Amino acid sequence: MKKIIFVLLMVVASWCSASAYDLLEGGIAYDYAFGEMRVVHLDSYKGDIVIPAQVKYNGVMRSVTSIDSRTFDGTAVTSVRFPSTMRYVYDLAFNSCKQLKAVYLNEGLILMGANMFNDSSLPSIEIPSTVTKIRDHCFYNCDNLTSVVVPDNVIELGMCAFMECDKLESVKLSESLTEISYCLLRDCPSLKTVVIPDNVTKIGGSCFDGSSLQELVIGKSVNFIDDLALRFNNQPVIRMRCTIPPTASSQGLRTNTEIHVPKGSLAAYKTHSYWGRFIIIDDEPAPVAPGDVNGDGIVDISDMNALINVVLSRESADKYEGRADVTGDGVVDISDINAVINIVLGK
Repeated sequence: MKKIIFVLLMVVASWCSASAYDLLEGGIAYDYAFGEMRVVHLDSYKGDIVIPAQVKYNGVMRSVTSIDSRTFDGTAVTSVRFPSTMRYVYDLAFNSCKQLKAVYLNEGLILMGANMFNDSSLPSIEIPSTVTKIRDHCFYNCDNLTSVVVPDNVIELGMCAFMECDKLESVKLSESLTEISYCLLRDCPSLKTVVIPDNVTKIGGSCFDGSSLQELVIGKSVNFIDDLALRFNNQPVIRMRCTIPPTASSQGLRTNTEIHVPKGSLAAYKTHSYWGRFIIIDDEPAPVAPGDVNGDGIVDISDMNALINVVLSRESADKYEGRADVTGDGVVDISDINAVINIVLGK
């Protein structure tokens, strides 16, 4: 009986080993599912790897569209180049890759999974404009990472995404974000300046706890700042773009912290139960309503006239300090005039 059991176990072990992947091609292992190929783990991955856009499986060329969880986890890869077909990278894909020097992501990539580069040696990254989701702890403890630009198509930036990135000096956040996640930039001692985008309404707890910012700009739509989000190692300058003071408590700010607020909102901040304890300075520009080209606080026919003068080259757009580009497309033209007309007509 024992011999039979042993033989069965050997058969099962052999079957599991044989089914660890569906295809091995050019030193890269793949699984097949739903007509597409996914790159999967091999302990032998090392050096520079170029993932092809297609591989032949069962006699048919099939697109390589994803990288499985833990595919390169703990391996000796130094660089990986993605094909144009790649769409999804799942959790821990490059976890603990201590020799990693570069990963070349492709336009067309959509998802960057949780802990994707956790505890890796990655020094830099260019995130494609097509990415919409960056999951929790994606760059956690990437000690060599110095700067990151999060593209404006990103609508989800997970908690602790950049936590404990010791050399991270700059982060440009996506303008599409509506919430800054818990511990997003916690324990980033080299970080200098952060601008919270204007569409963000909430800053999560412990967001900057343990960081050493010199300046923090808080966007005009923020209405809630969770506990300890603003606890820093030092005392940065805080610039508010929001005219209504956000709800906040238990932040750990020193009472001699300077809070720079928009002109006209001094009283609101000074009488606020939390913000009133700090040094309030109303020297920030007041928010300008969309379409208020001349900055007089009213959107009317005078703004249309101003745009007409710019479009006809009678005046320089520089005169209006960026307000002439109403549509935000980088060009001042007839579309901006139409946008103001629609605002005036209430459309």
